[in-house]
Amino acid sequence: MGRIVGIDLGTTTSEIAYIKNGKPEIIKNGYSSITPSVVGLDKNFNIIVGERAKRQLVNASDRTIAEVKRKMGTGENVILGGKRFTPVAISAEILKELKKIAEVELREPITEAVITVPANFNDAQRQATKEAGERAGFIVNRIINEPTAAALAFGIDHMSTEGKILVYDIGGGTFDVTVLEMIEGSLDVMASRGVNRLGGKDFDEKIVDEMLAFLHSEYGVNLDDELQATERLKVLGRIKEEAEKAKIELSSAMSVYIELPFLLQKDGEIINFEMELTRTRYEQLIEGYIQQSFDTANEALKAAGLTPTDIDIVLAVGGSSRTPIIIDRLKRIFGDKLRGGINPDEAVALGAAVQAGINKNEISGDNAIAIFDVCNHSLGVDVVRETNRGLESGYFSRIILRDTHLPISRTEGYSTVEDYQDNILLQIYQGEDNRVENNIKLGELEVVGIPVNKAGDEEVEVTFKYNINGILEVTAKIVSTGMTASTRINMMDYDAPKSKSEEKMDDLMNEAWTQASEIRTTVMLYQSRRAGLPENAKKQADELMRKLKEAVVNNDAKQIEYYDDNLTALLFEY
Repeated sequence: MGRIVGIDLGTTTSEIAYIKNGKPEIIKNGYSSITPSVVGLDKNFNIIVGERAKRQLVNASDRTIAEVKRKMGTGENVILGGKRFTPVAISAEILKELKKIAEVELREPITEAVITVPANFNDAQRQATKEAGERAGFIVNRIINEPTAAALAFGIDHMSTEGKILVYDIGGGTFDVTVLEMIEGSLDVMASRGVNRLGGKDFDEKIVDEMLAFLHSEYGVNLDDELQATERLKVLGRIKEEAEKAKIELSSAMSVYIELPFLLQKDGEIINFEMELTRTRYEQLIEGYIQQSFDTANEALKAAGLTPTDIDIVLAVGGSSRTPIIIDRLKRIFGDKLRGGINPDEAVALGAAVQAGINKNEISGDNAIAIFDVCNHSLGVDVVRETNRGLESGYFSRIILRDTHLPISRTEGYSTVEDYQDNILLQIYQGEDNRVENNIKLGELEVVGIPVNKAGDEEVEVTFKYNINGILEVTAKIVSTGMTASTRINMMDYDAPKSKSEEKMDDLMNEAWTQASEIRTTVMLYQSRRAGLPENAKKQADELMRKLKEAVVNNDAKQIEYYDDNLTALLFEY
């Protein structure tokens, strides 16, 4: 059996770590500890990942994908080289690259991984992450929350520390805050809150908007009006690239001078873009996001029943936590409780490695840290309620509330709503909205054999048992007869239904299969990757290509779609 690693699969960058001599250590890719979370196709349609892919974001944006983490578990798809891919497939390529880096550096097989996710991720997003890991060739030992991982990285070097810890985790695309209590070598999660679209990339967009406004006011240029689509994407790509650089520079400088020579042409004249951005103006631009993050932190504190004065240690992690206004505000709210000495970029991956080491006994019992987690989202069922319009279905009745410590067992009673009702279909959901349509369906349980009676005369007790391994057991008991029905849901192993946006995407893509450019992409992928396939896969790919060509000749859209999908999936599998 090969070695186990810890992985931080981030929005903008990803890191991988392992246990060396009882301590976590980042596995470097050459001289760098970070790998850009970017996937692309080079000119020959070979897959490239990391820094190579990032370098072509501007000039080959149609063949390059970044920030795919934001789409995990949403039902959305991404377009790469004119082809549709799931976020899982793209994330798997990032994980394959990390696996390759580790195997090269450690000179041994890597077979298992602990992978981190934002604390606010729902189970569809967690399942998508787990699936990406499996496609990359890992046995996914565990999925853990990023702030909890950061606390683990801190705890391994501070085993004697006791007190309440707040982890403020803001990366490139997501924000989480988790309140934990550390005592006697254990971490007790008290509450977590988060925003899945709040991070450094959103800060970048504010600078981009400022630059576009300046371009319009000072140079009289509106990109939408002046440029063709392809050229507009390249110009916008250069602006985004420079915005990110300006953001990073403003972490240490009070102002930055942005220069983009030969940005574009207007009326035959070359425009050399020049603009000064001060830190004060930058902080004004992102103030809304900063306030949102601290409002979220207050929600977590309130859920834990604490105030800032109750917190003993504050850990700021994620690359965007270097933003001066964030550091200043953390110090203003929590005083001298902000701890240094922890690398914001590496903390989560290091913590994942600690968890991996504990799971595989690579960390001694004296240094092992136990995690007592909570339910991150409420769990319940779809119910009918009496309204001023009469009986209405689609309401969410919570049985297990979020922030409840695991394991937990809770029971709620429900009555029939119709005369002579002899069955109930319990639909099980996860979420916080009062309407189930805005939550995530996990499964269902049919209860039959209810005695025929008047509405409200028969009661069914529904019990939710949720353990630390993510197994939800739902039992329904007919009170009058004692008859029961039950089902088990592995919260990390269910098939999430397609969203409306995914169905819409499918419809749009079905119309596009006959376009030659998309078929060309598949053919070039096949040509570039065929030689590296195992013999059995090579034969399978050859047959799928033969069938695809035949479907193209016959102009059979459904067959084109079928064989194109299957061939693409096969090529990305190896």
